[in-house]
Amino acid sequence: MIESYLWIFIASLMPGFEGRYAIVVAISLSLDPLISFVVVMTASIVLAIALAYLVSIVDELLNRVARLEGLIGRLANSYLQRINSMRSKVSVYVKKYGVLGLALFVAIPLPVTGIWTGALIAYLLGLRRRHSIIALVIGGLLANTITFTLTFLAKNIIGS
Repeated sequence: MIESYLWIFIASLMPGFEGRYAIVVAISLSLDPLISFVVVMTASIVLAIALAYLVSIVDELLNRVARLEGLIGRLANSYLQRINSMRSKVSVYVKKYGVLGLALFVAIPLPVTGIWTGALIAYLLGLRRRHSIIALVIGGLLANTITFTLTFLAKNIIGS
């Protein structure tokens, strides 16, 4: 039985699947809904924190690579210039919508709106790691809650 919850945890970390779909699988497999919910929520928090840290080091690595001579250094430098240019253009929107906007985007329980995509957007927009984590956690937990509620109600009310 513990293996089933471990698989639900792992599925909650997968890009494109994440917790919102893992909870549907868990309920469909008749696993305990509350335990499944806790497992999925925990996995979403772990994923949000891990991705916020991983994407935040991309700039650090690229800055080091950009100092190298040769083609690789020039490519990294060009990439950083483009990212910084884009960030300056959208900075007004980031200031206006920031954490709340990203959290709402991640919370929409549809494909391509989850924590993985949210982490990439946070990186591209240049959100601080702390703000990224907050937005990704809130959005992920909201998406899981929405999906859990709808799936639980569908199985227990409509499915009865």
